[in-house]
Amino acid sequence: GICFVPRNLVSQIEERLQGYRDNFLRQVKVFADQYENAKLNARLRLNGLFDESDYPEQIQSFFSFQWQFFVMDAPSRMSILDPAIYQREQERFAEKMNEFRENAVMVLRERFVDMVNRIVDRLSGEKKTFRNSTIANILEFLTHFDQLNISNDQDLEREVARCREILAGVDPNSLRSDDNYKAHIARKMSEVQQQLGSMMTERPRRLVWLDPEEELQEEPEERAA
Repeated sequence: GICFVPRNLVSQIEERLQGYRDNFLRQVKVFADQYENAKLNARLRLNGLFDESDYPEQIQSFFSFQWQFFVMDAPSRMSILDPAIYQREQERFAEKMNEFRENAVMVLRERFVDMVNRIVDRLSGEKKTFRNSTIANILEFLTHFDQLNISNDQDLEREVARCREILAGVDPNSLRSDDNYKAHIARKMSEVQQQLGSMMTERPRRLVWLDPEEELQEEPEERAA
């Protein structure tokens, strides 16, 4: 697969990938060391159904972990000699890049909107439960927003900064136990929610994968005493 990444994160990504590869190769070696015993156990278990051709030789050669960095750029004039084709390819490249930017903006906005909506919903009403993960998820997003904002969405950046200020030092336990504090945060987050609503537009888009990390797992419901 191909993943767009911010240029200033290439060194960190390289270091992380090297760590993943080292761990991957260690696990491959563990598997390869046990491979012959696994074949023997399969032979005994399957008896006449065992087929040697199902178990390839040199099993480690079937595993690899590779990556490559490259810069995506419009075709140069020297690479396409026909001026008409060159002009067409330049226009196509610009169109694709603009489409990617628009899709990336919408995906990031929708992700943030979902988190803000969840917080506002959880803080509204007397009987709504509030989980630590609701705050943890959005704080994680706010922490890594600058890395995710590869399209330099300044409108969203302003709302993220506003949300950071609102949620700075927020304690989930205080939200569950202090109704006035809870109402104050709910009111501030509702203002962010309203501003985000005016930024969203309905339009078809392609899926853009912004973050390979899995979402934080929801915790069991915690009710106020």
